[in-house]
Parts: sequence; C-alpha cells; structure tokens
Amino acid sequence: MKIRGDWVYLYRAVDRCGQTLNFRLSRRRNAIRERWSNDQVEG
Repeated sequence: MKIRGDWVYLYRAVDRCGQTLNFRLSRRRNAIRERWSNDQVEG
C-alpha cells in the first residue's frame, strides 16, 4: 500500500473472528515479519 507516496507493507494480527488485534507498517518486507515472529514467541 502507499502512504504519502511511499510503498509500505502492512502486517496484521487477527483473531478467529477476523477482528484486527494489532498492526504494523514497514518499508522493508521481511524485517517486521521476523521481528514480530520473535516477539510472539518470547511474549
């Protein structure tokens, strides 16, 4: 998606009903996914 002319990636955490629990935007595709995966395992 584009925000203010820059391409960013949207990552969402959803529950079983499809409701958004959390979201993050990143300019780099894999950086947030890896970081988020580590946060979920630790927390």
